[in-house]
Amino acid sequence: TSTTVVTQSNDLETAIGELDAAIGELDAVLGPVEDQQDILFTANVTAQTAVDSFSITGAGSPILPVAEWVKWFVTVEDVSTPTKRRSSEIDAITDGTTLDFTDFARLKLGTNITGLGITVELVGSPAQLQLLVTSSGGVDVTVKRLGFGTFN
Repeated sequence: TSTTVVTQSNDLETAIGELDAAIGELDAVLGPVEDQQDILFTANVTAQTAVDSFSITGAGSPILPVAEWVKWFVTVEDVSTPTKRRSSEIDAITDGTTLDFTDFARLKLGTNITGLGITVELVGSPAQLQLLVTSSGGVDVTVKRLGFGTFN
């Protein structure tokens, strides 16, 4: 189904106001989409390393009563053999107590990167969601996080 947000008979100023109101309603349901300009880079990972981490609790508030969902785009490059690359998407969801995640859309150039592991953990108090990369050799890790906040 579709919903009419802007009516044809209104002037431009009214139409923009209607669009702003619709976006505000969407933000209230999904939470704001975070700034997508940040790309995180971690060089020469040789042991389990948190390449991204963020709090899932508000300042002074209890753990969120609804789900927190995040998507990461991760690219890993073997330091000694840069032609070995792996890229994937990681989706995670948590309610502050339990966590589920999946590593999918895996792409690979070259042979496997020895000892490479990617996982997500929920740690600490206040709760932190961490993206962890493990490698037995050295890898460079580039991460782009797309956080979608909370939803019911």
